Parts: sequence; C-alpha cells; structure tokens
Amino acid sequence: MSQPSLLFIPDISGFTEFVHNTEISHSQHIISELLELIIDSNKLGMKVSEIEGDAVLFYKTDVPSADALLAQAETTFLAFHEHLKKYQRDRICNCGACSNAQGLTLKIIAHAAHIEMIKVKETEKPYGPGVITAHRLLKNDVPAREYVLITESALNESATAQQSEWVTLENGHNEYSEIGVVNYQYSLMTPLHERVKLAPPLPLPPKVKQPVTGETIINISKEVLFQIVLNFDVRSKWNSQAKEVRYEPNKINRVGTKHLCVFDSGDIEFETITNKFGEDKLVYGERLLTKPFMLKDMVIYSIVSDAGPGQSLLRMEAHPIFIPGIKWFLGPVFKKKFEANIKTALGELRELAEKNPEGISEA
Repeated sequence: MSQPSLLFIPDISGFTEFVHNTEISHSQHIISELLELIIDSNKLGMKVSEIEGDAVLFYKTDVPSADALLAQAETTFLAFHEHLKKYQRDRICNCGACSNAQGLTLKIIAHAAHIEMIKVKETEKPYGPGVITAHRLLKNDVPAREYVLITESALNESATAQQSEWVTLENGHNEYSEIGVVNYQYSLMTPLHERVKLAPPLPLPPKVKQPVTGETIINISKEVLFQIVLNFDVRSKWNSQAKEVRYEPNKINRVGTKHLCVFDSGDIEFETITNKFGEDKLVYGERLLTKPFMLKDMVIYSIVSDAGPGQSLLRMEAHPIFIPGIKWFLGPVFKKKFEANIKTALGELRELAEKNPEGISEA
C-alpha cells in the first residue's frame, strides 16, 4: 500500500468580502500578487496542483514532520504579511482595494491521505476522498481567521516537538456528511504578527532650492485627477513628449515601481519614489533612473489639492541636478525647456481630464 501524501492549502481569509466590496481591477492584481507570493514561499518542495481563486492546493508524495509543516506555515504567513505591510506603506492608489488590503490574512490546512493522480490533458492532479476532506476542512469550527490546522492523519506521521514559541496546539474536530468526524490540532498564527519585518523605505532624492514649477486649475475632484495622473495608459496623451509608456500591467503602481517612457531622443526609465495622502492634497513623485548626459538626477512631483468646489489645483515640480561643470552654461537652457514642457503637459492634461474624467481615471 502506498504511503500517505501531504495536501497543503493556504487560503486567503477575507477574500470574498474584499472582492465584493472593492474595485475589481486592483483587487484582482493584489490577490494575484499574494497567490504568487504563497507559491514562492514553498520551502518543502511541494507541487502546485491548482490555484483556486483565494487558495493554492499543494501536494507532496510524502508527509513532512509536523514541525516542518509548522515551519512552512510560519514562512508563508510572514511573507504574506510582510508583503501587505510594505504595500500599505508604499501604495500610491487610495481606492478601496488598495487601502483595505491590509485586512486580508491566511489560514492553512495540512492533511495527510492516500491519493491517486488524475490526468487532464497534460496536467496531473491529486484525486480522491483525501482531496475532498482537505477542502471541506476550510470550513471548520476554529474560532479565528488566521491559523494553521493539521489533521490527525498528518500528525500521526510525526508528532510535533512544538519548538516554535508561537505554537500553541489546541484539539478540535468537525463532522462532515459522507466523510464523518475529522480530528485535528490547530494553532493561531496571530502571534507571528510581532515578527513581521518591514524593509527601510526608499530614500527620497534631494530637492533643489528653486525647482522648475507649473500649475493649473482643473474642473474635477482631486481623487479623479490623481487617478488620471497615475494612469500610465493615458500618460502619452497629456505628455506628448512621451510616445509610449511601458510598464507591468499586472502590477499596481507603488513606491519602487519602474516604468519606461519612450521619447524620440531615447528611452528613459522612471521609478515611483513618493506618495502622500491627506485631507487637502495627494502627492505623487517619480525620479529618472536612466539619466540623460546633461543630468545627474531629476525628480518630478505631481501635487493635487482642492482649489474650490469640484476643482483641483495641479502643481508640477521638476528638480534637475546637473553634472558639475555644465550647470552654469546648460542649466538656464534646460530649465526653460522644462518650463515649456510642464506648461504644455498641464494644458494637455487639463483638456484631457475635463473631457471625460471618469472614463480615463482608472489606473
């Protein structure tokens, strides 16, 4: 008789409410990143059977020790919440999906069972009663949203030494029709939040004392205007200097995100560097990573604030830092060029935004 196999399911808690109550586009991107992260956190050499909307079904043809299962649960949980914590700090968008992603968390089911493999075209998947049991266990009586649950069959393969200080195993069971009683032990993963680390924020480039600036009043709300500024798909329509903007469409713009602007003179890579949300203003900034020969660095800030009922004041700043030796004779020339470019961009943006603001504001 074959030995039992492991079925391991990390499931995103809060997924249904998150998808139903937030913007579908950004919630889709956020969940996609989290599922990729769950897959990348696999340290046990498990195989992915399928991605199930809010969960990943892993399997392995042997059952690791309970300590190894708990360690895997810890690794996945920490990676999941480190990602969400960093996203909350670095997000640019203030939509419902982006601002509420931090409410998501994880529950993890580990079950051992004899399984067969079923082949559908070129894909093999685990099949049998054990797979059904593992999925049924996602609905249980554990009084929490974030926990790891290990069934008796998985624990029987190797008792745990409970070496991790966050682990406090409690006994539990559920009865399911056509399956019967399933005994398990579970441990809340809430204590692991204390171990969630956050990398240092991206340092801001220096500002210059006298930036090149321009501003205009646009007859739309600051929230809608902010989304238009963030929307790379329409960037070339109001910044005619850029012929095209290339970016990862499946990733939401945030601090550290890069995109490429295609100009007649060459391609320039930009990086998002700052964000600020406030009652009166929203701030977005980018810096050049591909620097033209005449610049050491440049930062462009787009500042959106209320100017009156239904109006917004958009201010743009350029902070050019010239290579020493050419500042004094090229600086004034290029500052005039920046002034002209900003004035043109603001005019084009105002015209574009006031024509059909809602139709072009989704980033």
